[in-house]
Amino acid sequence: MLDFKEILTDSDFESFCAELLAAHKWTITRPPGMGTDSGVDFLASTPPHPQTGVPLTYVVQCKHHSRPVGMSKLGQRSLADIVRKDQASGYLLMASGKITADLRSVFHDLDDTSEYHFIAWDGREIERQLLMSEEHALLRYFPLSGKMMSPSLAVLDIAQVTAVCRTASARAIRENASATYVPGLYVTRMAQREILDFHSSDASNALARETALRGLKPVTNDLREATALLKRNNAGLPEATLEELHRNQLIASRALEELESVEQMVATSQSTPSRDEAILRQLDRASSELSGAATSSQSDETPTRPPLTHSLRWLLGENMVLLARRVRRARADYAKAGKHCGLLTGSAGCGKTNLLCNIAESLSTEAPTLLMFGRQGFGAQRTIVQHVLETLATATRLPADEQLLLEIDEVLKRAGHSLHIFVDGINEARDLREMDAQIQDLMRWSSTHQVRVTVSCRDTYWPFFQSDRWEPWLRRSDQLESYTSDEFARVSPLYLRHYNIECIPSGRAQEQLRDPLLLLYFCQAYGDNQALDPTQLGVVEDIRQREVFDLYLAKKGRQIQARLGHGNSDEIRRFLRRFALHLYQNRRLTIPNTKIADATGETDTSTSDSLYLRILDEAIVIEERPTESVEIRNVGFAYEAFMEYVLADALLERVRAQGEIEPVASSLMDSVDTWPNAKGVVDFSGRALLSTPSAGDRARGMELLRSIVERGGEWVDEVLWKIIGSLNPEDWGSEMSDLLCDALSRVSSQDPVVKAFHSLNRRNKEAAQEIITVALWSVCLPHSVLWSEVREFNSASEEQQEELAQTWARRLRESESNHWDPQPVSQVFSGFLRRLLSLLPADLDHYMKIELDGRVPGPDEAERYLMTLTEFFGKDRMFLINGLFDAREPVRGLSEQRLAVILPRRVRAVLGLP
Repeated sequence: MLDFKEILTDSDFESFCAELLAAHKWTITRPPGMGTDSGVDFLASTPPHPQTGVPLTYVVQCKHHSRPVGMSKLGQRSLADIVRKDQASGYLLMASGKITADLRSVFHDLDDTSEYHFIAWDGREIERQLLMSEEHALLRYFPLSGKMMSPSLAVLDIAQVTAVCRTASARAIRENASATYVPGLYVTRMAQREILDFHSSDASNALARETALRGLKPVTNDLREATALLKRNNAGLPEATLEELHRNQLIASRALEELESVEQMVATSQSTPSRDEAILRQLDRASSELSGAATSSQSDETPTRPPLTHSLRWLLGENMVLLARRVRRARADYAKAGKHCGLLTGSAGCGKTNLLCNIAESLSTEAPTLLMFGRQGFGAQRTIVQHVLETLATATRLPADEQLLLEIDEVLKRAGHSLHIFVDGINEARDLREMDAQIQDLMRWSSTHQVRVTVSCRDTYWPFFQSDRWEPWLRRSDQLESYTSDEFARVSPLYLRHYNIECIPSGRAQEQLRDPLLLLYFCQAYGDNQALDPTQLGVVEDIRQREVFDLYLAKKGRQIQARLGHGNSDEIRRFLRRFALHLYQNRRLTIPNTKIADATGETDTSTSDSLYLRILDEAIVIEERPTESVEIRNVGFAYEAFMEYVLADALLERVRAQGEIEPVASSLMDSVDTWPNAKGVVDFSGRALLSTPSAGDRARGMELLRSIVERGGEWVDEVLWKIIGSLNPEDWGSEMSDLLCDALSRVSSQDPVVKAFHSLNRRNKEAAQEIITVALWSVCLPHSVLWSEVREFNSASEEQQEELAQTWARRLRESESNHWDPQPVSQVFSGFLRRLLSLLPADLDHYMKIELDGRVPGPDEAERYLMTLTEFFGKDRMFLINGLFDAREPVRGLSEQRLAVILPRRVRAVLGLP
């Protein structure tokens, strides 16, 4: 771009170089002068080092030649002597033309081996430094080529770009997140600091890559020295040692060739995706070669001269393996350095939108920051990259093309900033495939510019994106969880005060209300910020989500009824049921607002009497999302958990009318691949059916649980145990205990089971202990006697009792061979015991901890566990075979009389029976 021939004299070029360094905040400690320079045109000091606070002084030599500058142009004096004489820290060569490869090699070696720094800038680098400087008056040295450069170079105002981006982001927040982002109720999250650090650090890709590869220089030098020494000092070595050395020398030579190729590539070419891929491949090959070196202890025993000892140390394997690790580490750092994109995932309502809105507002005060939303309708006709360029063009009044961004890149680099881009809720796009392609294009495009990108996605939708294709650009991935304890301690008083509630969340409730959206529903369900007196809730130990939604919906129904003058407050519930059913039947999360009448039967969507608009005003029930058309909005539930609750409510209404739940349950479980919310709907359905006094509903609930157990897999792990944990232990029936045995036999993870038992324990500790003990025995012993059959035995006739006894005997004989299977005893049983001891009485807890201290127990240890349980609970509450117990006389009589002869010998001994 610049023609250095426009600078006519050497002295003018020296003055230009001095002014250029001054524009970069260097201090000219000895200005350019007349006469012979003896290798020094002037002295200049860098700004103070950020860590030491000490500036570095450089000897500056300027060469204004049309031909390439070689070593001969710098004179015969030692460059190190020149630096030493002026008590400087380094030597800076500034040449208006090219610099020969030999001279670059000399500077490279001096920089590696001497105590001084050696830097060489050719014309291309000087031009780049000029573009990065803030002093555009330097263009006066180039009266012709300076005018040909983009006029924006002199007038580009990054503050104006920042302001326009901030305005665009604020508008996007108003249009897409005003219902969920309330800055006054927001506290700093832990993930916020991590994302801010990611966006604020390592602004230069080139610098990060250079730092990553700097650790390879000692590796290359060690390999080069070792191979050279061996060639000169291999006489007299044993044949076996020579063979091993020659093999490793070949390996070292191949690795050295790869590393030298990397050095050359870095020194001679700009970073491009293809070059970076080639470097990564070469580093892979180098580390692979070094890892294959043979190891030997002979080097310590072989009498050799010192130089040979040094070479043997590297070539006899062990240290070559260490070098391989250093190469792999450099490779990982290099791959990471070139990635400027991040991902934030999390469940519905965990606060992703609030977090990105807050971060964007924070960054937008100091650097250009754009916040966009997946629901904005980006597609082939209006891409995310085009939107970015159009916004920047508005700020600069320049064409929206790549040249504009290149110029902004230079301004941002000078300021040490990046263009920050956030795309929130990519799962809310109408076409996920198109959004997938959009994000790939955005990441690919941003990798060649001074841009940092973070996108967020709901975790249930993450599998729908082809994230493996993002890997070349994706540097970090964060999972946003609920509020941490510290965050909740700071945010909960803000919410409770805002909604005029006085309560103390305790225990389980604190954990539950750390879900930001559930906290909002809870506050709106119980609070009233218009009331004179606060709502007094006292100590709140547990939040039952379904009850909160029931209360919230009833309250909103009454409010809307009063506003519209309706005679029935159930109108809102019926509207939402029909809306949720329409979404489920069409496997969609949103529909156009033009289809609301078809979905709900509500034809009035625009007048002051519209039920639809009143519900929309509540913000956290349903929400409209903009599309490309001004007239059309996509409508969906604001909180997916609430949608699942409403859909469960609607489906159960149908079930009660039709009498059967199995078809509905099967349909839901079959739809999980296309409708990720099916699990949540089944969860809410099970809780609703099993927590009511209706015998019919409880029977349907048990049928639903049996269907879940039959499905197994994720349905048991992710749904069944959530339902069980939500129940009241005192309502636990015999059928539930039977189902518990089946469910435990299908468990693939202990975590959800233990969590469910802890939940049961909080509601009724005494009742939960019996259930937990049943669970422990059910894992260890065969499922031969059902709890429901034990209950039936009390009222059975003598003939029926005999029949039951024969049935149990047959089952026991069939299962006896697998009775003490070491696999479940050692892994599952002991694991449950360790994690559930805190829920059992203290004496048993203490005894079990002693028993479990040490190795994983086998079958013999399991018998001692059974005896411990027997001793604690006593024979008056004796367990029957697989942990199913009852205090009533007929059951004790059965265990002592009818089954004594058919029990396995070991079990009889444990139970104290003859």
